[in-house]
Formats: sequence, C-alpha cells, structure tokens
Amino acid sequence: MTDIKNTLLLAASLTLITACSIDLNSDDDTKTEETETETDNPDTTPEQPAFTEFKIGLLPDTQGGSDAQGQSHVAMHPMSELLKQQSAMNIDMVIALGDLTDGGSEIEFNEWRSVAEQYAEQGIEFLPVMGNHETSYAYTVNWIKHMKNVSLQTYK
Repeated sequence: MTDIKNTLLLAASLTLITACSIDLNSDDDTKTEETETETDNPDTTPEQPAFTEFKIGLLPDTQGGSDAQGQSHVAMHPMSELLKQQSAMNIDMVIALGDLTDGGSEIEFNEWRSVAEQYAEQGIEFLPVMGNHETSYAYTVNWIKHMKNVSLQTYK
C-alpha cells in the first residue's frame, strides 16, 4: 500500500512540476485546432495577462550574539551585505527566515529595522517570519509591534 501511495505522490509531483514549467509567454507557433478556431474570431480571444518577473530573496538568522555587557545585537554587517547583493540582483521581496534577534530587545529590533529600512526605501518588500527564538509571549508581542509594518508601504 505504501508503494502505491509513493507512486501516486511521485506522479502527482511530476505532473505539478511539468505544469509549472510551461512557458505561457512562449512565441511558439505550434497551435492546436482549438486554438486556431479561437484566434479566428478576435472578439472572443481572451487577452493573456502580462506576467512580470518577481524575485524573492531569503535572509537567514540575523541574531548576532552578545557584547561584553551581555546585550544581544543583530549581525548588522552580514545582514547589510546580503541585502546589498540581493538589491543588486533586483530582488522584489526578502523573506526573513526567523531568529531576527537573539533576545528581542528594543536595541536589537532597532538595529534590524535600521538595516531593513535602507533597502525598503529602495523598493524591497520584507516578509519577516518568526523563528524558534521568538517563543515567549513578551517577545512575540514586541516582535509583532516592530515587524508588522516592515514593508515598502511603511517607508514611502
């Protein structure tokens, strides 16, 4: 029974992959009879939507450890360098993959936002996701307060 389920899952996955790889903007002149009939009458031909490229970048854990006084900080330089590369690649949105800070302090959130805001002003959207460091109630409330508006609209 497991073999049948695995085979069906594989077949479904391959079908999905094949369907997703179809180029809707192809200039291929191959037409089916149905397509030719539809294009004979320009009034009934639906317009194809214009597709634009949308690039997504990933930003892994940005917590940076603690200083000599025990204050946690964000790894601002590595974060900035990664975002600089993604900006050069014309990334439209960055998904921050959790663990943005180590302790959830105001200092850490302000550090994180100071870097993100520079790139949001250039047009990059941010979608921060909570990680395993964002587990306590107080931390979660603080995280939401700081991250709910981290997007392009905030900085326009």
